Amino acid sequence: MGVRIGAVNYLNTKPLIHDLDVLAPSAELVLDLPSRLATRLAGGSLDVALIPVIEYFRAGTYTCVPN
Repeated sequence: MGVRIGAVNYLNTKPLIHDLDVLAPSAELVLDLPSRLATRLAGGSLDVALIPVIEYFRAGTYTCVPN
């Protein structure tokens, strides 16, 4: 099983997920609303996700991916 990645299907995130299927063919991309991605990340059904910044501070255990 590959990495489970959560992202939003908004225009400003298209560059981040463009060609992801080529770059990481074993990854599973899940598109959803930011609040739902945060809930899924906290629940463990995602390994990494684009979430609202406030959720980073609420959880206190997440790591930001730089650049």
